[in-house]
Amino acid sequence: LWVDRWTPPSDDMDLVRQDSGADWLEANHGLCGTGVRGEVLDSGIQGNHQDFDGVLFHGANDVSSHGTSTFGIVFGNGARDGDGNAQATSHMPSSTGCPSQGIFADYGFLGDRFAHTRALKGAPYYASFQSNSWGDSLATAYNSISQQMDDIIFQLDMAILQSQSNAGSQQSRPQAWAKNVISVGGIRHYGTLSTADDSWPGGASIGPAADGRIKPDVSYWYDGIYTTTSGSTSSYTTSFGGTSAATPETAGVLGLMLEMWSENVWNTNPVGGTVYERQPTFSTLKALLVNNARQYTFSGTSHDLTRTHQGWGRPNVQVARERAARSLVVDQATRLTVGQAATYLVDVLPGEGELKVTMVYPDPPGTTSASLHRVNDVSLKVTAPDGTTTYHGNNGLLAGNYSTAGGSPDTIDTLENVFVQAPAAGTWTLEVRAAEINQDGYLTSRNITDVTFSLVATGAALHVDAPEGSDREP
Repeated sequence: LWVDRWTPPSDDMDLVRQDSGADWLEANHGLCGTGVRGEVLDSGIQGNHQDFDGVLFHGANDVSSHGTSTFGIVFGNGARDGDGNAQATSHMPSSTGCPSQGIFADYGFLGDRFAHTRALKGAPYYASFQSNSWGDSLATAYNSISQQMDDIIFQLDMAILQSQSNAGSQQSRPQAWAKNVISVGGIRHYGTLSTADDSWPGGASIGPAADGRIKPDVSYWYDGIYTTTSGSTSSYTTSFGGTSAATPETAGVLGLMLEMWSENVWNTNPVGGTVYERQPTFSTLKALLVNNARQYTFSGTSHDLTRTHQGWGRPNVQVARERAARSLVVDQATRLTVGQAATYLVDVLPGEGELKVTMVYPDPPGTTSASLHRVNDVSLKVTAPDGTTTYHGNNGLLAGNYSTAGGSPDTIDTLENVFVQAPAAGTWTLEVRAAEINQDGYLTSRNITDVTFSLVATGAALHVDAPEGSDREP
């Protein structure tokens, strides 16, 4: 139990669009979620709400205020079609001008979750992500439900977002403890665009996971969100919140990044006729989301906005778009057997503000009785132009915004970052090594036990003479 500081309600899904860069992306580049398809899995929906045009239902559903609110945050069109309230405009306002496709499913009618998710990858859905602001009984341990989520994502290659919950402690939805899931925490913003007063005063559930993994992965606003609700075809609420709000806020940002990928913003030359066909793997989407997040400044593990409260920050599409010109993205393009490493040389220009490198690898479901829940161990190391200064993934980042040189490889997390402030100009070396392989981590390969990974580096560009992803034995 806890007592929160009272504050007046404020109306601001429109502020979320400003903070996340959604308004900027649409105004400057005309991107608003066109062609993106995703599912909101929740407790029910007012399906005939005036803000919902063309909802595609995945199974039977009841009417519920909660599901109506979460769906509205991702796909509600506000006043885009001549009715509704502009303050409720979502990140991907499904309308004539922004024809995204919102899919809704009611978890009250959910049967086999693996089969349900697999159906999203075919007609008539073709969904690229799923947003969940619900879950099973709170737990601090990686359990069979966490394991199930890891299996679903690992086998089906689906980006799934999960709310951390609202216990103000490590008591979290067991789905959020899954390695492959994108778990979302919550930070209070008190109805302003200024981050100076933002805080985590014991509201959202937090990490780390029981085995020490950094959770949540990202976070967004926890309080006072203006969005749709049930009751009538024109009902709104001014005070939707919790990680139930933060998760669809993040899902909307992910959807915009999917459209950016489809538009070849990162020069990856995706192939296909639709956003779904051109989409990257789930691990690349997760890496893009984390790498292009705005961190809250903090110092120390006891700080109110410490790493295990805010995750890696608030994902932002303006940051992603502006940094895309000098970036490197590897979308599971390299497979490694045990002991092998892939190396990438990237050039940093003089005066660069920061170098951010994110590595995510898909991992098979863990063992619930084990003290360590990752199965394979893939590690990130970044070496400065001097050839001697090295940064291991996540070293120093539990206690501060930027990496500490030296240290040792991270043997716990399946998501690793190196963030360097004011990096030295010159050629940097990025190394991804398969340190331990206990189970095949790449299902497409045959008769080979190997792993793959996604890598995103911003603030640098691939060195022109470098053989991208060259492998070498230890």
